[in-house]
Amino acid sequence: MKLTLPPRISGRPLEVDTSENRQLIIIGANGSGKTRFANRMMADLGAAAFRMSALKALYGKDEEDLTPGSIDSLYREATGGGSTFIRNDIKGEFDRMLALMLNEEMLNLVAFKYSNYRRNEVSEHKGGKGGRESKLPVTRLDRMVRLWQRVFPGNKVLIESGRMIFGSERSDDTYSSSKL
Repeated sequence: MKLTLPPRISGRPLEVDTSENRQLIIIGANGSGKTRFANRMMADLGAAAFRMSALKALYGKDEEDLTPGSIDSLYREATGGGSTFIRNDIKGEFDRMLALMLNEEMLNLVAFKYSNYRRNEVSEHKGGKGGRESKLPVTRLDRMVRLWQRVFPGNKVLIESGRMIFGSERSDDTYSSSKL
């Protein structure tokens, strides 16, 4: 899908191919239309995109944003479906986004393990020595950890008791996402 951004100073609009660009960061003055643009883009892209306000994610907010594609609506959808890997009492967009990524990771791991188990079981039943295991799919969490370590070299992302925590290679100290 191609997005046409408003005209630049040169007077020509900029076209962005969303199949080539996975992230779009919008910067502009107050009142310049960033939210209106993001809302329109979300309507056009649907489930292929989500948005997060940096201020709301870091400093919290009073009410949930349940517009389609928002972190809060994706979180409500995941917790309303009876998922056993995600708590339904997490506050804040950033922590909810991390929980959604951990949930996706767990669902992929269970599906991967089960599909390999079934493949090996069928192969052994037919007299083989077990099938060849498939590769684990790359998840949003994998991409986020790679980006995190590229942006913040010397820092690490850890999973402890089902929570994502952060640390430094120079120290054994760890901290939660709220302390970022």
